[in-house]
Amino acid sequence: MSEARLVPERESIASIRAVLEQNGFDLAHEILRPDYLISPFPNLQTFLPQLERIDPVVRVLMRLYSVGEAIEPEIVESIFGREFLESNLATGLLVFDSSGTTVSTAGLQLVSRLGQYFVVSTSRAYPGFDPAAADVYLGPESYTLANYLQRRAGSLPSSGRALDLCTGAGIAAQSLAAVRRGVVWTGVDVSHQAVEAAAFNAALNETQDRYSAIQGDLYEPVRGGRFGLIVANPPFIPVPSALDFPIYGDGGEDGLSVLGRIIAGLPEYLAPSGRAIVYAEGLGDERGPWVLDQLEAASGAGLTIGITVLSTMSVEQALFTIGRMLSVQTPSRLDELRAWQELFAGNGATRYSKFIIDARVGTPAVVLRSIGALSTGSSGTA
Repeated sequence: MSEARLVPERESIASIRAVLEQNGFDLAHEILRPDYLISPFPNLQTFLPQLERIDPVVRVLMRLYSVGEAIEPEIVESIFGREFLESNLATGLLVFDSSGTTVSTAGLQLVSRLGQYFVVSTSRAYPGFDPAAADVYLGPESYTLANYLQRRAGSLPSSGRALDLCTGAGIAAQSLAAVRRGVVWTGVDVSHQAVEAAAFNAALNETQDRYSAIQGDLYEPVRGGRFGLIVANPPFIPVPSALDFPIYGDGGEDGLSVLGRIIAGLPEYLAPSGRAIVYAEGLGDERGPWVLDQLEAASGAGLTIGITVLSTMSVEQALFTIGRMLSVQTPSRLDELRAWQELFAGNGATRYSKFIIDARVGTPAVVLRSIGALSTGSSGTA
């Protein structure tokens, strides 16, 4: 996806969406997957056997969009019609392989959630993962933020301007746009891949009249603007400076290089009655996540900030998780894990937390709340 691939052509996208809805694509995911509202991607080990027991037509859609299999175009056309095949090719959602004998999503996947659809980068756990098309990240934390926002939709602005920083596939903004139709959203992401996918998804979800995506660095493209609502799910992983890590996850050595800038900009970019909701994770100690220092500074400019810690683990467990993420199998990967071990040992962190920041314009205050006890499960370094 180094060049534009996805084309948000309305008629073609409408044709694709119609087939998805007519065949119950989203409902099938909800029925088949107990983690439907927790994780975007099916566990292939359990999902593939389930596909053999469902309607053959839905199975082809699942194989094509959810698994990323290459399928002969004649099969697609014979089941869904030529218009559907041509619409997929015209929008770039499906492409031919090098031999021209099969079509596939080629590094992309189609995720469904509560009647909406999002084209994203293929999961790293899937055979079709393509590092060159990996910037349109979607993960469990993306769902955590979307779920949090939708549960609180009634207390969020029903009109005005809203800003989705690090918009990625656009799931946070577009989930709310479906229920708060009077709000006009701007999504910002530094990745052109993400901006392209977010715009495509807006057309796919029929929210393009109230959501637009712009490429840029955080607040820079909207300088001088004020927003009634700001949401974000920024890169937050603490990454050793010597490592080449995907842009969607790299939060700098302290994990705060992006999150800290978002927090610092809230007093300037929130409207007088504005609110900001941010999901992030980060290092800390017995006092709490280290982001508290940034929150205290922003609060002094007129914000009432709540930070709810959802769960906490030891840094040893965090390293174990990183080791699993790296799937340590080669000396180079072992060197990367050692770099993380040295980083964590050198900065004095003892805990790693997942948290939601909920800030409002008001009396300066920071309130720390924890609903997740320190996890004491087994740990290791893989």
